Amino acid sequence: RIRTGEPAHNGHLHRLTSGGEWRHQLYRLEARAGIAGTSNMFKYQDFHSDVLNGRVAVFRAVNSSSALSLGIGGDHRFGSFRWLPRARWEQSNAHGHWLVDLPVLMQWQSPGQVWAFRVERNGDRWATLDKDREVESALYLREWRTQLTYR
Repeated sequence: RIRTGEPAHNGHLHRLTSGGEWRHQLYRLEARAGIAGTSNMFKYQDFHSDVLNGRVAVFRAVNSSSALSLGIGGDHRFGSFRWLPRARWEQSNAHGHWLVDLPVLMQWQSPGQVWAFRVERNGDRWATLDKDREVESALYLREWRTQLTYR
């Protein structure tokens, strides 16, 4: 709800994003950019700056044989867009595949991917527009998610 007391959107959220991961020697880049908003914004094509959305993280491995990488990442997972230091460790062994990307993700997959355990910080932002197209705002998702899966 916003200052008028009315919902800032009609409950339908939409997103269109594109991105990927790239590696070069000791560096790893993860990036995603797109647009995210309510049905009202796309129906009336009345966009404001909050419709643009993205995530980016850059890591550098400690050395060529290290499973540890240090870096920085920016996104909306903790509310408004902010830059946070990141530490990433990834390794596969007889006990499974491990991925720790602090402060946003911890994940384990058993050999053969039968079991998986995941704890992650989810969060994002959608641009909103009230039904009269007068009040522009943003809707934020901020949550921790824990999953245990068996396949």
